[in-house]
Amino acid sequence: WVSTHLKEGAEEHLLKQKLEEILILNSNYSNKNYSKMAGENFGDYYMIWLGIKKMKIEPSTFENYQKYGKKIFPYFKQKNVALGALMPIDIESFYSYLLQKGICKNTIRHIHVTLHQCVEYAVKNDWLVYNPINKVEKPKENLIKRQFYNVNEMKDLFNLIKNEELKLPIMLSAIYGLRRSEVLGLKWSAIDFENKKIAIEHKVIQVKINGKYVLYKSNTLKTKSSNRELPLTPQVDAILREKQQEIEQNKKMLGNEYN
Repeated sequence: WVSTHLKEGAEEHLLKQKLEEILILNSNYSNKNYSKMAGENFGDYYMIWLGIKKMKIEPSTFENYQKYGKKIFPYFKQKNVALGALMPIDIESFYSYLLQKGICKNTIRHIHVTLHQCVEYAVKNDWLVYNPINKVEKPKENLIKRQFYNVNEMKDLFNLIKNEELKLPIMLSAIYGLRRSEVLGLKWSAIDFENKKIAIEHKVIQVKINGKYVLYKSNTLKTKSSNRELPLTPQVDAILREKQQEIEQNKKMLGNEYN
């Protein structure tokens, strides 16, 4: 029996925190001696986890995790830190190293989230007893001052592109603030001319698979709120109908050669 030195009826999160501290202090229950996997180099473990994760995530997410791995693997391989010996100071030192290498804070924030998932997977599978990254403060986000076109600038933009081939995607991006992947993923079936609505529910992105860049189509957008319905403005309505007529004319002219 071990005392927590907490008052009776203490809040659950305080009890959990105290239990974790007790487990860490007791070498019989430390991460270092907890499992065979805990003896793996952390860089090697990350690559093992990445291989498992590949089957469960979007190709674009996997590509980002691979990029992070190019920083994580050599660093921890060289430091010779085992998964079970990983301490908060090891992660904090890694972040300091990345900052010195010119990696921006926002990228380090993404790496932090990824590393937390990676180590949490080990806890879930009983390879570790606790996640040391819980004790590492998430790096602060760089504040980005966003700039927007005013009405006159939008008018100037539309005048400049009125005869351009890319007029439609530029207008969709400018008017609705769509991501590039959302513009490319827009389907005719998502446009309701009768009720004047556009459904944003598909995307097309470029990802690197087996060393080659390919187009990847997906019905899973960046966040849940990314799936949305937008009003079909008169200006967009007109340009979409114009594009439809152009497509029909090309089909008639090219016949079976149309693609």
